[in-house]
Amino acid sequence: MSFDVSEFKTIYGLKFANKKNGYVQTQFVTFLNEIRNSSPLFKPEEFKKNVMKIQKNLQNKEVKFSNVEFGLYNAVGQANKLLDLKKISDYMKKNGLPAGVKKFTTRYGKFQVASTLNAYGFKNVKPNQTLSMAEFKINDSTVSIFKNGLIRLSGLYKSNDTPRKLLNFILDSVLKKVYGSSLTVGNLDVNNLVGKFKINYDIKTSILQYLFDKSVNSVYEYGNKIYKVSYDLKPSKTGLVYLKFQENKNDKFNLTIAQNGTVLISSIPKMMDEHIKVTK
Repeated sequence: MSFDVSEFKTIYGLKFANKKNGYVQTQFVTFLNEIRNSSPLFKPEEFKKNVMKIQKNLQNKEVKFSNVEFGLYNAVGQANKLLDLKKISDYMKKNGLPAGVKKFTTRYGKFQVASTLNAYGFKNVKPNQTLSMAEFKINDSTVSIFKNGLIRLSGLYKSNDTPRKLLNFILDSVLKKVYGSSLTVGNLDVNNLVGKFKINYDIKTSILQYLFDKSVNSVYEYGNKIYKVSYDLKPSKTGLVYLKFQENKNDKFNLTIAQNGTVLISSIPKMMDEHIKVTK
C-alpha cells in the first residue's frame, strides 16, 4: 500500500505537531519526504501505525517533564607552579588524613598504585617509584593532582560552586600547607556535566530511527540555531538512543534516551539550561 505524505500532513500532522500536547518537538512531517526517499529503513505502514497510536495517547494527556537531577561532573584547573608529588606524599604520611578525606593514593606509570593512606594507616605498595599522580578521595568526589600542576576534579554536582569548594578544600587542608600561600589555581574549566529528567511517555525508538537515519543529513532548528544531529541507535540490544547535537565547537551536547522516557543530557554547566530547553 502506498503512503501519501500529504495525507499524513492533513490528517495526522497538525495535531501531532501541536505544541499544546507537545510530544518531542521534532517536526516529523518536515523530515518525512526526505526519510521516505532516502532511508532503506523506512516502512510507511509501520510508521503510520506508530504515529496514530501516539496521537491517540496524546489527545487526552499533556506531556510533562520531571525536574532535572544533576549527576557527575569533570573539571580541571592549573596551579601556578610544578608540584612535587613525593613532597605531598611525605606530608600526608607524616600528618595523616585531613578531616573529610577518606583515602589518599599515589600512582606511577599508567595509574599503578605506589602507596595508599586510609583510616588504617599508610601502605607503601611500590616504594622508590617516580610518581605521576596523587589522588584524594573525599566522600563522593575525587581530586587528582599531577606533577605538571594540573588538578582534575570529579564528583556529584550539587550547585554551581561545587567544583570550586572542593578545590579550595584541598588547597587549604593540604597543598598550601606544603607549598605555602603562594600556590594558586586559576579558573576551573568544568568540561562535562550530566543531567537526568523524565517525560511521562514511553519513547518510540523506532520513530527516532527513521528520523535520524544515517543516510539522511539530519538537522534540528532551534531559534536562530541549526544543530547537526548524529546518532547511534541500538534498540534491539539496549533500548537506548544516543544523539549528538552540535551547532559549533562550543555549542554541543549529547543525549541518551531510554524507551521508558528517561533522558540523560551531557553538556557544560554554562550551556546546560539552554540545551535542556532545546531537548524539551
